[in-house]
Amino acid sequence: MNHKQCKLQKGIAFQYSWLPEKFAKVGEYVKLKDDDGWQVVAVFSIMDSKKVQERSTDYRNQRKVSDI
Repeated sequence: MNHKQCKLQKGIAFQYSWLPEKFAKVGEYVKLKDDDGWQVVAVFSIMDSKKVQERSTDYRNQRKVSDI
């Protein structure tokens, strides 16, 4: 399974997220955790789901070490 990096918009707020390929379609609305109503406004690169998970874990570990 693959994930795509997407730009999401909710009102005037924007954020980027890796979404499973089946949800990464411009114009679709997605729910992130308990926060729904995010619209996919752009779709970018594609990456294997396993790699996305590994990068997420690396990011969390870096945050723990750096006290951010």
